[in-house]
Amino acid sequence: MNQKTQQGTLQVDPLLADFVNTQLLPELGLAEADFWLGFESIIEKFTSRNTALLAVRDKLQAQIDEWHMSHGETPFDSGAYVQFLRDSGYL
Repeated sequence: MNQKTQQGTLQVDPLLADFVNTQLLPELGLAEADFWLGFESIIEKFTSRNTALLAVRDKLQAQIDEWHMSHGETPFDSGAYVQFLRDSGYL
């Protein structure tokens, strides 16, 4: 099932939460509340940046896919491909 357990504002898979709370945190000597609050803070801080980076990745992948489709019938030219990757910002 897709059941989730609430940890602060986060919805976490119960198996993950159980592992973190019963096995990981005791070994690390961390309190559950402190861990989940800190993890929640990290998620909140980096979610928008991660979303933006994923959009850049999708754009680059679409350009790479298009290059391969438009050059599929010709022999592979590594120099032209490297130049394309540089021009696109991939390299």
